[in-house]
Amino acid sequence: MPNHIFISRESGNDNISIFYDEPSFVVIANKDDLASIQLIDESKKPGIYILLGDDKRYIGQASNAIFSRLQQLLNKLALVAVLLT
Repeated sequence: MPNHIFISRESGNDNISIFYDEPSFVVIANKDDLASIQLIDESKKPGIYILLGDDKRYIGQASNAIFSRLQQLLNKLALVAVLLT
């Protein structure tokens, strides 16, 4: 049976869930929780990620830290949004 860790911070809307079933894990979080995700050890590991939103789905792979890759993607999306306005 997988081990489930739920992380919640009272001072904000951070809700991050981590599901473990060795040797893999799944982290579920909102993009607003990015700052909190970087504090979790799992964010420093390589892996596969899935981005969901606005009726779009994107699946990618991070060969180094997942957090670094997510940060790159969000910065790129923000730049594209600015260029389109």
